[in-house]
This record gives sequence, C-alpha cells and structure tokens, in this order.
Amino acid sequence: MKTRMILNVQRLPILCLALLFAGTAEEILAQGSLTPPPGEPAPTMKTLDQTEPRTPISSVPFTITQPGSYYLTANLVTASSGIIIQTNRVTVDLMGFSITGDRGPIDQGVSIEGQTNAPCRNVVVRNGSLHNFCYGVVLANTQNSRIEYLAVDGLDQAGFYLVGNYNGICSGNTIAHCSALGGYRGVDFFANYVGQCNGNTVSDCLFKGNTKEGLALGGRGECNRNVFTRCMVQDNGNYGILLRAASDGSCGGNVIEMCTVSGNGGAGIQFDGSAGAVGGNRVSQCTAYHNTTYGIYLLNVRANQIERNLVSGTRGSPTWGITVVGGSGGPNLVLQNTAVGHTDNYNIAAVNTYGPIVTESGALSTTNGAAALSPWANFSR
Repeated sequence: MKTRMILNVQRLPILCLALLFAGTAEEILAQGSLTPPPGEPAPTMKTLDQTEPRTPISSVPFTITQPGSYYLTANLVTASSGIIIQTNRVTVDLMGFSITGDRGPIDQGVSIEGQTNAPCRNVVVRNGSLHNFCYGVVLANTQNSRIEYLAVDGLDQAGFYLVGNYNGICSGNTIAHCSALGGYRGVDFFANYVGQCNGNTVSDCLFKGNTKEGLALGGRGECNRNVFTRCMVQDNGNYGILLRAASDGSCGGNVIEMCTVSGNGGAGIQFDGSAGAVGGNRVSQCTAYHNTTYGIYLLNVRANQIERNLVSGTRGSPTWGITVVGGSGGPNLVLQNTAVGHTDNYNIAAVNTYGPIVTESGALSTTNGAAALSPWANFSR
C-alpha cells in the first residue's frame, strides 16, 4: 500500500526560518552583542589629510625643506625658478601639469640642491613638463634619485644637468622616459674640481634639436661608470654624444648601448681624450645614421670597445664611418661592426686591435677568405 505525503505549503516560510536560525544558544551568542555602544555615534569619514596625504603645490617658486609627497594642482607660471628641493626623501608628482618660466639667466624648472657635505638622497620627480627655463632639471650633489616621464623644452642651457662640483658627488641617479628638445644640450654630466658624476643611468629618453650636444660628459672631475641605453639622440647642432674629459678629469667605464644617434651636426658619437683621460668605455649595438663627417670618432683615447654597431648615411665630403686615431691613443678594440657608404668606412690606427674587415658581397663562405667567417669581423660596403 502506497502512502502519499501531503505538504502544507502555507507552513514553508516558517520552516525555512526555523532552519535558518537553528543553532544552540552558545552559537548565537558567539556572533557578538547586538546592543549598540553607549554614547552618541561618532563620525566615521576620513579627513582630507588621511585620504590625500600629500602637500599641494599651487604656486611657484616653491621650496621643499621637509621630506614627504608633493603634487601640482594646475599649470603654473613663474618669473624665477619652479620647484627647489633641499632635503631627502621627497616625491614630486607634476600630475601631468606644466611649469613655465621666462628664460631667466639662472632659473631652473626643478632643482635638487644637495651640498658637498650633505647631498640630497632618494628624491623622485615625475609626470609633467617644464618650459622656458635656463635649465630644465638640475641634480646638484644628488644621490639615488629618479627623474621620470618629464618633457622639457625651450631652454637656454641643459635639459637635464647633473653636477658634482668642488668635491661634491652626484651618483646613482636615474633619468628615464624623458625628453629634452630645443635647448643648449639635452643632458649634461659635469664633474669639476675633484667632483664626481658617477654611476648614473639614462634610459629610454629623447634628446632632439638642441644647439650643441644631445648628450655630453666631461669636466675636471670624474664622469665614470654611467650607462646610456635605448635613447634617441637626433638633429642636435653639434655632436650627438660627446665624452670629453678636461685636464685632470676622466670619462671612464661608461656604457652607450642600443641608442639611435642620427642627423646631428657633428660626429654621431665622439670620444676625445686630448686633454683628460677617456678610457674603458663601450659603445654597443647602436645605430649611427646621417650624422656629419663621422659616424663614430675616437681621438686620443685608450682601452675603449666599439662593437656590433651600424654606421651609415654619414653626410659631408669626405665621410668616415668608424675612425680611431690619435698619437696617444690605443689600444682600443673594434669588432663586429657594419659601416656602409662612406669615403672611408674604417680608419683605425695600427696600435688598435680590430676584427678583419670584410668587403665582399654575397653569401659568406671560405671562398670569401677566412676573414669572412671570423666571429670578430667588421663589415664594409
């Protein structure tokens, strides 16, 4: 005999509630008291300082003397300098805004002002533009700081000026994703009177249309162990990249790699050791195109390495691709380069060491001679 169960649908809500709240008294009390705390309700909203713990900059000039975070609130104009930083551990965010000057003779868009015995450290400046100053960004006796995503133009002097002066040290800094257009120099590393400008990095930047060099290192101090990588150095009035040490100065151990150096009014890349020491530097995987007279030119320098570069389209008459000369120069190492279309693709003094120069066309094989298969070969067409 079958039994049929009849469900009373009117009792379903009561059954569901019973199942929902089923549990022992201990389980229910474990959820906490439902009694509100005594006293009036207190506000729970955060203050502006809690939600935006940064200091606004709404007018310039503005001097920063306390560590912290600062930000621009609008496009700003000044008849003097813009932002002056005189302490450590500062971050300045331009928030995509600009600071515009009147091209005063000593005015600076952003200046980090360390002292010889008290350098500024751990400063970050980012995300905006600077126009019509004498200098765009100055790092004086500054260490372990970062400049990024800044565009500077319309300058009387350098877009980015790193200086170690009178025993001062400017080291360990980074300039990345920046541009300097239409000034005197794009970026200038200057060490003077036993100062140091060592161990800095410039990467992924554009230096274009400056009246002198796109990138320059020199002075009577040390400009050593700096790295320049993946930069575009274009259409500057003089050299694209220049390393030139003054008397008692040195430019050593610097690396220039994967840069495109084109359309400059002098040599694309030039090392000049006629006065000071220029040695132990490396130029690697760069493209030097449509520069004037020389693609890569080394004069009176020692122990530098030029490797895996492409040099072509040099302007003028006559023209040279890669030249390494000078009475006090050598030995330098030149290998695995390609030079195309010059009056003289290679002019390398005998005191230097270089891979064999291959002039044949077509598939490389032993029929071209053993030089064609050398792993150190330079190619000339």
